[in-house]
Amino acid sequence: MTGVGHTVIVGSRHKERGEAAAGRLGLRFVPIDVTDDASVASAAADVGQHVGRVDRPINNAGITGRPAAAAALTGDDARLVFDPNVLGVVRVTLRSAIRFNAADPATRPLASTR
Repeated sequence: MTGVGHTVIVGSRHKERGEAAAGRLGLRFVPIDVTDDASVASAAADVGQHVGRVDRPINNAGITGRPAAAAALTGDDARLVFDPNVLGVVRVTLRSAIRFNAADPATRPLASTR
């Protein structure tokens, strides 16, 4: 994406791994835990201060949860998966002051999981 003029920022709740990945890619790192409103707000403020806005957020915070038979899963298991994979996208979208242009489909948020 940087090759076509985009500013790319690596965000991760794991500081050391995020910094290492950003370093390998020659990118900037911003700490963010998509399951925590304060962390998302802090990351959004940081990006706003340094970049101005986010046009194409890519959420790759996928968590699959523990392997178990459906009958053995609990509400806590569901929350573990639901929070980063669904609510994380909502938190980042709402708290980041992301400006989406309805006429430009390239400005929609993207989500991926493992």
